[in-house]
Amino acid sequence: MARRRTILIVPGGTGASGAGAALPLLGPLRDVLGEFAPFNTAPDGSGAGGMGDAIGVGVLHGPGFRAEVPTTSDEVAQVIITISDEDFAFPVLLKMCRMNKWRMMDPESGQSYG
Repeated sequence: MARRRTILIVPGGTGASGAGAALPLLGPLRDVLGEFAPFNTAPDGSGAGGMGDAIGVGVLHGPGFRAEVPTTSDEVAQVIITISDEDFAFPVLLKMCRMNKWRMMDPESGQSYG
């Protein structure tokens, strides 16, 4: 069995810099969910809110990956992606990131791409 790989989806721009500067955001939760939808990625409808049973985290299922989005705030800064099948997941994730000007970042190496 192939090992699972975790990556982050983060905003593509560098954002503001300096003390007190706000971190760049992917956007409102509703919009981020809407950007995942055309890529066959959506919540499974379980749990009270339809996004799983975890408190504060919504789980989306896509081709070869699952995405975890924070549900405690309306604004999303990053999405955690757990890849189970790289052959299916990477083409989808790369296209989604390019279309939305997002980046994928490997938290282990710090490498950013997409």
